[in-house]
Amino acid sequence: MTEQMPPGWPQSTVAVLRALTALSIIAPERVGDVLAALYHASFVSQQRVATPEEFLPIFSKVLMNNTAEAVAAQYTDDEAKKLLIANTDKAIQSGAFGLPWFVATNGAGKTECFWGFDHLGQVAAYLGLERPVGRDGGEGWKALL
Repeated sequence: MTEQMPPGWPQSTVAVLRALTALSIIAPERVGDVLAALYHASFVSQQRVATPEEFLPIFSKVLMNNTAEAVAAQYTDDEAKKLLIANTDKAIQSGAFGLPWFVATNGAGKTECFWGFDHLGQVAAYLGLERPVGRDGGEGWKALL
């Protein structure tokens, strides 16, 4: 990660979010891989990822050709648009005010929301996940950033 913001920041993310939403319909198990590649392209390689010309090659590099082609064909369809709107509305209704926004439901069925990468340790603790052993032999997750 660089200290500089990506060029043209902030960028309009509507098109790339629609493409990610289309991918969540077509191949939901690949969303994380594409998100990681988009993050790397934007924040490490300092590439713009706002337009189809910028983000579709990243999708193609990560996905098999037929999946990338399906995303390219479907991200402007009403299904992806409506699902993105519904997901956005759901996030706002849950209190989201920034990203990343996590809605976690623990084993007792209680739901809590968390904001920010620096709160991932709190999310894991809330969910009752076992902490890994740290490098010093103590509990892990002392710092996540």
